[in-house]
Parts: sequence; structure tokens; C-alpha cells
Amino acid sequence: MSTDSAPNTKFAPVPMPVPRDPSEFRATAHFSQRLRERVPSALRDRVVRECIESGFCRGASPPDSIDSDDQMVQAFAFDQEVEGVEWTVVVGIMRDAYLRDGAKHKAITVYPGDDDE
Repeated sequence: MSTDSAPNTKFAPVPMPVPRDPSEFRATAHFSQRLRERVPSALRDRVVRECIESGFCRGASPPDSIDSDDQMVQAFAFDQEVEGVEWTVVVGIMRDAYLRDGAKHKAITVYPGDDDE
């Protein structure tokens, strides 16, 4: 049996730590819209930065394939209190961002309190 072209190749998520550097994420259109709608302008940068850098990280979904079979994404949420309000930033961890220079993970949404989307 040849292994050169296995027809049933599976992709596993990359077992790496969830990034804590906000520059490793690219905002989706949904994230940008929710950031403008929900976060006071004076706190936007701070909420995103503090959630990602020092917030409590929890798994939000199992790895799943989106758009195409080679784009595995797993959602994680960062929870952090900023100025007396508990904020959550949800990100999509992309396998491609670990493997390819210039690729980024996705910032998916942001919300205050218990507004679990």
C-alpha cells in the first residue's frame, strides 16, 4: 500500500499555546462592528489588549474546518475585567497562522458581561 497520496488524509489542530499577543490576530468584519457598537471608544484598544494578554482563556469550541478543508479553526474566549466591566473577546485560532509566515488568527467578536453569543 503506497502512502504517497493517501486519499483519506486528516488534519489535526496544531498543539500550540493560544497566542497572547494582540498583533497575532486580524479582526473580522463582525469583530470590528461589535467593537464599535459595544465598547466605548476610549476603552477599545485597552479591552482588546487586556483580554488577550492577561484575560482568563477558555475553550469555546472544538476544532472545525471552515471555508475549506485546510483551514482548521478553534474558538477560544478571553475574559477580563476592564474599568469594572467583565469583557469577553472571542478568537479563532487558525492552524495556518502557526505554519505560514504572515498568516494571522482571527478576532471574532467582543461583548460585555454574560452576553454569551
